Amino acid sequence: MIKNKDIEKLQSLKGRLPEGKNRDQRTDHHDENRIIKTIREDALTPRNLVECAKELGELLVKRGLKSAKLRRIYDPVTTLKVKLRSILAKDESERAKELENIRASLLFLKPKLKSESRREKKVEPLANALEAYIDRIIDSNDIKDYENFVNFFEAVVGYHKGLGGKD
Repeated sequence: MIKNKDIEKLQSLKGRLPEGKNRDQRTDHHDENRIIKTIREDALTPRNLVECAKELGELLVKRGLKSAKLRRIYDPVTTLKVKLRSILAKDESERAKELENIRASLLFLKPKLKSESRREKKVEPLANALEAYIDRIIDSNDIKDYENFVNFFEAVVGYHKGLGGKD
């Protein structure tokens, strides 16, 4: 015989996901997967990148990621931006060598992203998106691909700040 207590317990479980996930977490995960899929599979046009940056910025604000944490990850990317600017003034052989240094910097950014996301789960969507982007462009010889990576990250930071990201 079903008791009122059992009915109340079943009603309290209604709408919940396994492992205690709620609807917002499910939506966040879906949004993150869509962003990563776009980065991995779609054309990396400015329009796609800006849309992904906006979605990612919104997701990071929703998760409560602080600007200070975002800046910790952004600092190596600003260094990359400076290297990219200087590469254009170099001759072809120096440019190839500098591009290898940029690739190495990006590859070494991946463990930092993993470490930051392990330390604080709020960083995970950003880390996953940036890792997917790095994997996508790492073998490219087109400097524009690396510039777009920097632009994408700057757009994420801008949207995060503009959408109310906390300091």
